Amino acid sequence: MEQLARLSNAIAEAYLRHLKYETGGNQFEHDGISGDIILENLSDGLLTNAYAAAKNKGKSNVEALAYQYLLPLIKLQGRHYQITPEGLALIEFMTVKELSKFKAKHQLKIH
Repeated sequence: MEQLARLSNAIAEAYLRHLKYETGGNQFEHDGISGDIILENLSDGLLTNAYAAAKNKGKSNVEALAYQYLLPLIKLQGRHYQITPEGLALIEFMTVKELSKFKAKHQLKIH
């Protein structure tokens, strides 16, 4: 599980480095709502989702399958790891989904 945690953390760090380069910070905005991307939360979310997806497959080595799910999200060559286009798309999809849930939950109801 330690290797899986290190990989998900490396992916989260690479994403945040990309986000900071693109936007100057760690804030993500969609549909008028913004939120800060927190390294630990992103890393935990990646690990949890990969592990759950692998577990649902019913394979004997869940960790190895989860690792295979995460590996395409990052380029491990070079001095600084880089987020892949697939990784970028997946993380942005997950973030938009969470921001949409937040927006729906916190909308004011006027009767």
